[in-house]
Amino acid sequence: EGSTLFETEIAARESLVTQVEAAARPDALVRSAVDEIVDSGGNVSVAGLARRLGISERHFQRRFRRAVGITPKQFSRV
Repeated sequence: EGSTLFETEIAARESLVTQVEAAARPDALVRSAVDEIVDSGGNVSVAGLARRLGISERHFQRRFRRAVGITPKQFSRV
């Protein structure tokens, strides 16, 4: 109790980042995407991110969801 919305958001992001790091076979591409999303404060285009990573947006979304459990767009809104 008494947590601010900001503190709750930070805790949620840290939890999701921990899930990515704890994956049996960490995906370096997804880890890079998570870092970029967190560093931008969630203000990043999924299409632009996929393009910078050199894969299709659809493939990126599938890979991200498989590793993190939610889509990159959902993660950026947490």
